[in-house]
Amino acid sequence: MNAPKNDGGPAFPSESSCASWQCRKPSSGMSLRQWYTGQALCGTIASYAGMSAADQEALVINAGGPEAFAAIVGRAAVMYADAALGALESNL
Repeated sequence: MNAPKNDGGPAFPSESSCASWQCRKPSSGMSLRQWYTGQALCGTIASYAGMSAADQEALVINAGGPEAFAAIVGRAAVMYADAALGALESNL
């Protein structure tokens, strides 16, 4: 069985509350890995803004269509996040 991926712990830990003031539970929110993935995804998508529409279309077509292109970009974002977490681990 594979070891679980390092998710970096909570990105924005906070306390969450329910309807009653007596009911307060810690909430970890999203993981640092999820945060880094989202940031990498935003950066990657933004990098296409400077390309011409024809070049953007060529990228999507060469990837195998919109769904395939989105999957490639998504996997790349996760790889960037894992690389960032690995760099943090090695420097601690």
